[in-house]
Formats: sequence, C-alpha cells, structure tokens
Amino acid sequence: MNTTYKSIYICRCDFTKEECQWLLTDDMTYAKSFNSEIQLASIADLHDWVAATGETFNGILSVKEGECKWFSKIVADEYGDQDIIAVYQRLEPSHM
Repeated sequence: MNTTYKSIYICRCDFTKEECQWLLTDDMTYAKSFNSEIQLASIADLHDWVAATGETFNGILSVKEGECKWFSKIVADEYGDQDIIAVYQRLEPSHM
C-alpha cells in the first residue's frame, strides 16, 4: 500500500516581541525561508499549535517521533455528559 505522508516543520522565527516566535508548516520552502536548518515538529509541537490556533493538520503526518494522525471522538459518561477527546496519536506501522 502506497501511503503519502505530509512532513510538518517547526520554524523558529526572530520576530519582535509583538509577533509569533514559532510556527508550523507543511511547506519545506516556506520553512527554509525562516531558517535554513529546519527540523520536523514533534507531537507536542502539534498539540501546542492546536491550543494556540485551533487549527489541525489533516492526514498522516511525518513528525520527529514517526508518523501520527489527528483523532477525535465523543465519549459519554454514566450521566450522559459528553466530552470530546482529540489528540495527535503516533501510528504503529500496522495502522498505516
């Protein structure tokens, strides 16, 4: 099976204090425009990105720890209250 992975890069920027200090992108050329020594983002970076922006990257992602994907599900407790569980999870090779 031929699976396409999208690499996610972290860009550490030298902006002023009023602007962002880092960002995530799947565009290697854009990432290199900030710093030629780019690196893959981590799953923790992806979670920080969601917390900061509310945006997620879709599909199977290639990050520092391997491949991961965004998962979300609604779970109900015994009282019928619902919670949404949403995280990036590392994929095992058999799940890709």
